[in-house]
Amino acid sequence: MDTSSKSEAAAARQRARILKRAAAAVASVIGVSAATIASADTTITPDSVNHWQHVIDCAKALLSAPAAHAQYCAPGHDVFVSGSTG
Repeated sequence: MDTSSKSEAAAARQRARILKRAAAAVASVIGVSAATIASADTTITPDSVNHWQHVIDCAKALLSAPAAHAQYCAPGHDVFVSGSTG
């Protein structure tokens, strides 16, 4: 085996190690995020108080409390389209 083949093999092993670590890190972040969303409080900030907090709360409720999401977050397209007749 010549020197270039050895260095290519070593580089391939290094890339494989990095990829495994990155995959483990991504899996950890997804797991923690899912646990946070699943245990999230279903309090939904009214849109008139803070629009962006309302969007975040509705995104959490969509995954953890579908009934609350349907009640407080699903008004329909007429809210977003000016002049809509429904």
